[in-house]
Amino acid sequence: MGVIMNKDDITKPQWEAYRIIQKMGFYNMMSPEAVRDSGLGKDVYFAIIDNYDELEEKFEGADDE
Repeated sequence: MGVIMNKDDITKPQWEAYRIIQKMGFYNMMSPEAVRDSGLGKDVYFAIIDNYDELEEKFEGADDE
C-alpha cells in the first residue's frame, strides 16, 4: 500500500480533495473509482478514512449534530 500515513501527515488540501468526492455522492467511498477521482494516493486516501473523525474535527471543527 505504500507509505503508511497517520493523521498528522494529512494536509488540509488532501482533506478537501477527499471531502469533494464524498460530498458529490457518486461513489462508494471505498471504491477504486473514488480513490482515483480524488487524486490522492491510496495511502493518503485510506489514512483519511481511518482517521476521519479526528480529521473532521481538525479541519472543519466538527460539531455534534
